[in-house]
Amino acid sequence: CGLIYGKNYNKPKINKQRMKFTKFLLVALFAIFSTTLSAQEARTAWTAEVENLGEGYYNINVTASIPEDLHIYAMGELGGYNPTVVTVESESITLDGEVAPSREPHKYYDDIFMVDMGDYSGEVTFTQKVAAHKKNAKVTVTIEWQECTDETCQMGEKEIEVKLGKEV
Repeated sequence: CGLIYGKNYNKPKINKQRMKFTKFLLVALFAIFSTTLSAQEARTAWTAEVENLGEGYYNINVTASIPEDLHIYAMGELGGYNPTVVTVESESITLDGEVAPSREPHKYYDDIFMVDMGDYSGEVTFTQKVAAHKKNAKVTVTIEWQECTDETCQMGEKEIEVKLGKEV
């Protein structure tokens, strides 16, 4: 029986305004927390330089300087689900071969994803050889990568514009 001294204690009083405010506060805190997490910028620094090989050929060298506590995934299959991708584009060039890293990645078997993986730490340079159809051609280099610590990962994307012969 819910009646004690003439009062019904089975139904607690709920202040509807207080509940609305609590829900609003929780949603706002979640939104702020999510934005803060997604707003973190990637920490790997990227630079590009152009090497003149003569006779209209150039190497575009894109170097990643990876902070000590991070690694980035290799290109291609060894890069797992988020491999590093370097794209070189311009109407004034023809690609000569594929992008090549300056060294082999550290290779290992990932027990979680059950695949062979590869990653880089420290510094690594990715090189794309191109043939120019026009002097002082502007070239856009886009890099997409995933950098990880032992606990978390962050996606990164950077676009660098170079002029054959020097960085713009």
